[in-house]
Amino acid sequence: MNAMPIFMYVDELLSGLWPHWCEDVLRNEGETSYRTARGFQEKQGTTGANERTRAKEAYLMGFLKGPVVNARGGGGGRETVPLGWDMSFGEGVMSRFGYACYALGKGLNASSEGRPISNTLINNALSVAAAIMLLQLGHNDGRGNEVLTVSLFRHILSSYPTPDGVPESKWLRYVAAAFFCTIKDNASRIVDDYLAGDPVTSLEIITNTGVHEDASPPNLEQLVLDDYSLTGITNTKTSLFFIGRYQDPSPRGLYMMAKNRAESIISIACQIERAVITDGVPSPFRSWVADPAVAKPCVLEVLSNAFEDEGKIQWRQAMVTLKNGVLEAARFLDDDDVVTASFHAHGVNGHVEGDELIIEAPSESCDSTLDVGSRIVIGSVPCTVINVTHQDETTRIIAQKI
Repeated sequence: MNAMPIFMYVDELLSGLWPHWCEDVLRNEGETSYRTARGFQEKQGTTGANERTRAKEAYLMGFLKGPVVNARGGGGGRETVPLGWDMSFGEGVMSRFGYACYALGKGLNASSEGRPISNTLINNALSVAAAIMLLQLGHNDGRGNEVLTVSLFRHILSSYPTPDGVPESKWLRYVAAAFFCTIKDNASRIVDDYLAGDPVTSLEIITNTGVHEDASPPNLEQLVLDDYSLTGITNTKTSLFFIGRYQDPSPRGLYMMAKNRAESIISIACQIERAVITDGVPSPFRSWVADPAVAKPCVLEVLSNAFEDEGKIQWRQAMVTLKNGVLEAARFLDDDDVVTASFHAHGVNGHVEGDELIIEAPSESCDSTLDVGSRIVIGSVPCTVINVTHQDETTRIIAQKI
């Protein structure tokens, strides 16, 4: 699992670099000149580390079906065209989640330009997107235990309640700083305390010069009151982009953004993980990074399965929030385009009659807004709905391949 793959603010990534990549860099149908091992960098005219880092993050966050840059270091197929980059010349490399984030980024840009868009819908969806990214971050203690970073952080917060008179965002930034300093060399100890349900009160803040500051709850409170500088500590950017600048009215770090409107799915994910690990079953959120030579499953489908038994209601609500934000943002993708709602069918049974696909599914699992003209994706095949019959227990859908 990936401890912290995002080293920039989510809103900046979605409104800046990601739309540009989607509209230009990752659109290579019919081109061949850049279909090389370093084609991603060559097309942008740079060999700098920033683009490589952002590309790696986009893959780790589930925006892409495969990597578009090869891993650094000797060997490992560095001269092979990366799977994701190769896919950009044919079927396309962006995942469903990547497309959703592209739309949200365009919505953020429309908002900044003062265009008539619902900031509430966009920001709520952005919070859900941040939560989905957050649920792909975890720690491996080196002994086979993989635990969500947010599960460990929230467990620590139970021993580090916000002191009276200290702003919550400031306290969270300092706790996060101590957490990421400590876990770098002590992951097994923190994971053991988490699994045993024991309090974690022996965090440290470690400076770049090797000084270890005691960050137990009372000592950390004093460091906060003294405005102890966090600029010269190990992993300082990790805690910054996890929480954000506590001086800002609304800190923009990944955790704070996810917590803003998607607290329910974060909470239920942590509960699910603890319950299954306690029973000796691996976390359903583990091992997100697949074989880079094989197309990565869509994170939305993986999470849907993880929430299948517990948290189904919270997950569906989150998906409605994400969909509403995407549809609102999609109005600004192209002023001449007509926005069509798109649905995805999972685990449904159907049969073909001529050119039509007939599907029957439990009504409780169908979106009530599905209607004639909607687009529905079955497996990887896009179809158009030509008839829908909603009944009490069963919904019958007739669709045609596009």
